Amino acid sequence: MTFPIIKIIWKDARTDIGGGQTLRQIKNSKLSETHTMGYLVHEDKEKIAICSFYHPTYDEEEYQDGFKYVHLIPKKWIIKKIILKEIKNDNPKT
Repeated sequence: MTFPIIKIIWKDARTDIGGGQTLRQIKNSKLSETHTMGYLVHEDKEKIAICSFYHPTYDEEEYQDGFKYVHLIPKKWIIKKIILKEIKNDNPKT
């Protein structure tokens, strides 16, 4: 099993906290450009899943991978996907 390390550049939602805005300010507001990096652990038509921590765990009964801080990003929000490094899982059970 391989989990490449990737960088995703994507448009994220914004929230105005606190003070008000005029309609002109709202119309001129832009979405936040966000850069997220991590292990690409899943990808389908709708989304990709990136995690910050990947820890292979081995149990004599069953092999399971563990993932922490999983970030789901809708594919429609992605501007660019860059593969930084391919990582090979060195556990012979996979």
